Amino acid sequence: MKLTVAEVPGVPEAPPPWDGSALVVGEGPDRRVWQARCPHAGGPLRCRADGTEAVCPWHGARFRLADGRKVSGPGPERLE
Repeated sequence: MKLTVAEVPGVPEAPPPWDGSALVVGEGPDRRVWQARCPHAGGPLRCRADGTEAVCPWHGARFRLADGRKVSGPGPERLE
């Protein structure tokens, strides 16, 4: 599912180069919204089938969707 910032209440606008693509996890107060771009090199993040991690196909970075922390791979320690 692709959402724009305007479609997700309570999510602040992000500065460019974010194109508005987001990974939305959970509902209500447990909702987490992450940019759908890898913070390392801007690759398109893809969710694992079990919904626990986002993976960058460019360099293999993996991030936990529950808290945005990096599991493995290059780049910053957490999602934005």
